[in-house]
Amino acid sequence: LRQWLVRNPSCPICKLCLAKPVDGAPDLPLAAAASSPQAAEASASPSPTSERSHERATSPAASNSDGQETESGVQEGSGTFGSFVGSKRDAGAPSCPLCGAQFTTTFRRHHCRHCGTLCCDDCSKQRLRLPRQPTWGKVRVCDPCAGAIGQSHTTGFEEDLAVNSEIIDQLRTALSLSYAESEASKRVLLELESEASKNPKLLEQYAEDPESDSHSFVNLQKGIQERWTSLLSSLDQQARLQVELQERRGQLAQRREEADGRHRELLEHRAAVDAELAEMARTEAQRDELARNKVTLEAAVVAARRRVNELELERREHEERRAQREGP
Repeated sequence: LRQWLVRNPSCPICKLCLAKPVDGAPDLPLAAAASSPQAAEASASPSPTSERSHERATSPAASNSDGQETESGVQEGSGTFGSFVGSKRDAGAPSCPLCGAQFTTTFRRHHCRHCGTLCCDDCSKQRLRLPRQPTWGKVRVCDPCAGAIGQSHTTGFEEDLAVNSEIIDQLRTALSLSYAESEASKRVLLELESEASKNPKLLEQYAEDPESDSHSFVNLQKGIQERWTSLLSSLDQQARLQVELQERRGQLAQRREEADGRHRELLEHRAAVDAELAEMARTEAQRDELARNKVTLEAAVVAARRRVNELELERREHEERRAQREGP
C-alpha cells in the first residue's frame, strides 16, 4: 500500500493528495497507522469533536478562531481540499457520525467539502458543485448537504422558472406591441407606395391577404427604399436641372438687358428719325407751296406779258392813228 501511495500520490477520482492528511487520514501511512498503538487507541476511543463536527460545520456562524476555519470549510491560506477543519481532530474517530459505519484501513474517513463534516464513503457518494465555490467544480458532499443543496437548487430553479415565465410574458407583450407597430408601419408603407405609384389597389390586395410575402415588412421596406432612392435620384436630377435653368435664366436676363438697351437706342434713333421726317415733311410742304406760288407767278407773268403786248399794240395803233390824223 505504501508503494501504491508513492506511485499514486493523488486520488484518481477526486484528484486529492493522498500522501498528506486528506479527508481525515492521519499523517502516517495507512499501514503504519494501522500498526501504531497510538492509532489503535485513537481508533478505539470516540472523538467528541467528530460528533459535533457536522453541527459545527453546518452552522452559518462558523468560527474562525478555532483552526482559522472559513465560511467555506477550508483553512485560510490553504489551496487544497485536504486541510479541512477537524481533519486532524477527527483522525481518531472510529466510525462515521452519520451512519455509524466503522472506519478501517480500506474504508477510510472523508470530509464533506461543503460543511466539513466527517463522513464515510457511503454517506458522501455524491459529487456536486458548491454554490459558494463554483470554481472548485464537482466535489464530495455528504448526504445531508446534498439534500440541502438539491433543495436549494430546486428552489432556485422554481424561482428561475417564475422569473422566466414573467420574462416570457413580458416578451410576449412586447412582441404583441412590436407586431402591432409593425402592422401600423406596414399600413403606412403601403399607403406611401400606393400614393407614390398611383395604384390604389395595393391597399385592397393587402386587405385580402395581409400575410402574403409581397406584403411582408421586409419587402415593403425594400420597395419603399428603392422608391425613396429613385425619388432622391430624381431630386438630384431636378436640382441639377434647376441649377442649369438658373444659369440659363441669368444668361437670358443678361441678354434681355442688352436687348432692352438696344431697344432704347432704337427708340431714341426712331424719335430722331421721326423728327427728321417731320422736318422733311414741313420742307416738302413749303416746297409744294413754293411750287404752287411759282406756277401762279408764272401765270401772272404770262398774263402780264400778254397785257404788255396788248398795251404795246394799242399804243402802236394809237400812234398810227395819231400819225394819220396829223398827216398831210
